[in-house]
Amino acid sequence: MNDALRKIGSVVQFKQDDIIFFEGEPGDAIYILLSGSVIACRTSDIDGRMIVLATLNTGAVFGEMAVIHEHKRSATIIAQAPILALRIDKANFGQFIMLEPKYAINMLKTLAGRIECTRSRCGEKGC
Repeated sequence: MNDALRKIGSVVQFKQDDIIFFEGEPGDAIYILLSGSVIACRTSDIDGRMIVLATLNTGAVFGEMAVIHEHKRSATIIAQAPILALRIDKANFGQFIMLEPKYAINMLKTLAGRIECTRSRCGEKGC
């Protein structure tokens, strides 16, 4: 991680099973996973159970949807092991993109994949 990123973000750590943020909270920051893994999950509208959406590993960016779209968090993120992450506040997001355009490209690819997955599921269910 370069010094410029250290200046606009802060390194945070979480223990296994810690909740980084909850579905429905305001999106105040994005995170870059420096080590460890997390799961993204949502509460089922049908029966209230937690549904695991994805497992994210070192190098993944999460929390970007709520920051970009200025909505509440769409999922709960839970540490699967002790993790280190770089937390970048919403106010520094634009600067982050300018400093590290490779992450912007990765986020676009991730978002495009999510859209494609949703479109595929919608096609299967006749949405």
